[in-house]
Amino acid sequence: MGIIQRQSIKNSFVNYIGVAIGAVSTIFIYPLLGAERLGIVQFFMTAVAFLVPFTAFGLPAVSVQFFSIFKNDTRKESTLLTTLMGFMGLTCIFILGLIYVFQDFFAGLFKQNAYLFSPYLNIIAVSTILFSFSTLFYTYAANYGRIAIPSVFFNLLQKAVQPILILLFIGGFIAFNGIFYGLMLGFGISMLGLFFYLKKISDWSFVFDKTVFDKKLVRQMLQFGLFCISINLSSTMAMMLDRILIGMFIGAAPVAIFTIPNFVAEAIDVPRRAISGITAPIISEAMRLENYEKVAEIYKKSALTQLIVGVYLLAGVWSCIDFVYQIMPNGDQFVSGKYVVLILGLVKLVDMATGVNSEIISYSKYYMFNLYALIVLAVLNIGLNLYLINEYQIIGAAFATLISMVIFNSLKLIFIYKKIQIQPFQKEMLYVLTFALLAWFTASVVPNTPSVYLNILMKGVIVTLIFAFLIIKFKISPDVNGLFDKLLNNYK
Repeated sequence: MGIIQRQSIKNSFVNYIGVAIGAVSTIFIYPLLGAERLGIVQFFMTAVAFLVPFTAFGLPAVSVQFFSIFKNDTRKESTLLTTLMGFMGLTCIFILGLIYVFQDFFAGLFKQNAYLFSPYLNIIAVSTILFSFSTLFYTYAANYGRIAIPSVFFNLLQKAVQPILILLFIGGFIAFNGIFYGLMLGFGISMLGLFFYLKKISDWSFVFDKTVFDKKLVRQMLQFGLFCISINLSSTMAMMLDRILIGMFIGAAPVAIFTIPNFVAEAIDVPRRAISGITAPIISEAMRLENYEKVAEIYKKSALTQLIVGVYLLAGVWSCIDFVYQIMPNGDQFVSGKYVVLILGLVKLVDMATGVNSEIISYSKYYMFNLYALIVLAVLNIGLNLYLINEYQIIGAAFATLISMVIFNSLKLIFIYKKIQIQPFQKEMLYVLTFALLAWFTASVVPNTPSVYLNILMKGVIVTLIFAFLIIKFKISPDVNGLFDKLLNNYK
């Protein structure tokens, strides 16, 4: 077993542990704070994640793109990382300096909701710096084929710190503002852990040798960095701005209410991200060889497989959603986000049903179109959120995301079809949607029991059995049937 396969298996294991921690925390621990306090904590985390693309300035991607030029020479590798760290330090000072200078302006934008960030501005700034460097170290470690241990520091640690701090606050061991200092400490531990691990695997040291750079290389690095920051900023504006605007216009509690549906949507999206990672190198090779038949095959298979998994997860969640809010501490404060779960779930289904369209464009000569499409998505999302949040609160924010993603994916579908004459849709997708509706309807009409937990289990089992039986019986997907036959043979 090669290092890539070993690291991939270990990384998947770490990610699934993170998903499990996130699920338990979202349902049972975070709501203990109540909607108002949880909203402040979630806004803090969103603000840090929102600022990182500005301060990182595309440097993590630069570290991967140009590493091959410096590899196998310790002095050159050290010079590259030292340069990137120095440049990132300057961007952090510049971006966060602007925020400090204009903090009264930003407070004015938030009006009566400035309490979400004003008392915690210093902690947000330090956390942003720590998280920015963590992102650089995490990405740089991948140059050495190492992703498992870095994932523990970068992903798992952050998912574990927040629920632990909330439990400490609930238990009376720390004050409320102690949660934010604890989160900052978590970012610091993550950065230091990644730094020392990177030093261990790379023999890195603080070295700067300007002779390893020439004008052409510097120009290429700057151009690529600017391209990456454009991608990252557009993506951030499209995907995270809704929570910032919810806090700005409505307040802390709606941010917390929006958190639960957002986690469910991200959980539904896990299979898409996994398939994207698996298919990316295959698409890259096929596009390089102009093997469009292979690309078309992957396009259709990925769309069908992603839709099967996504629609099954959404049908299962939606059949149990009332009971999930019932078992949630302070569930009455969060239940108003019930229909946001459905809307954001549909957002993910739109993304999954359109297959690996982003990957196909990224590995083609038309890769710049992804940037243009992301800019359109960002502009749409900003405009729609500004209008719909004021009119329809968090439901408006969810619909803004849905409308934006439908247009975003439609643009990519049309572009790929125009340039390569391939598309992902097939009649089997209609069967998948029909089977999912049938499974959900059957589970919803089955009488409830006095036990909330038994209802969740019963309805989940009904959706699973009906949907799986119909998918396998009618042989909707050769891949799914092949997996089922393999599992059956192993059992026998």
